[in-house]
Amino acid sequence: MIPDGILTQPPIPAGENPEEVGTTQWAKVLPTMKGTVRIVRVMPGLEGSTGDGAGYPAVVLWSVGGYIHENIIHAPAPAVLDLP
Repeated sequence: MIPDGILTQPPIPAGENPEEVGTTQWAKVLPTMKGTVRIVRVMPGLEGSTGDGAGYPAVVLWSVGGYIHENIIHAPAPAVLDLP
């Protein structure tokens, strides 16, 4: 089992160009992040609701986003996974 937050990459076939090298093994990396993240409500001009209230609930639309300010994301060199 791989814990949440770890990014995995399957083997990638080589491309037609010399710089498009391929891999034969799975890899994993656990990036870290330092900084501030806030949840914000975005007002894009959506008005009213969706749905008819009978077949689908009448839902008032909200737009939510994330605000990331002056963060540093560090992704170390990946480790090779030893899979059978």
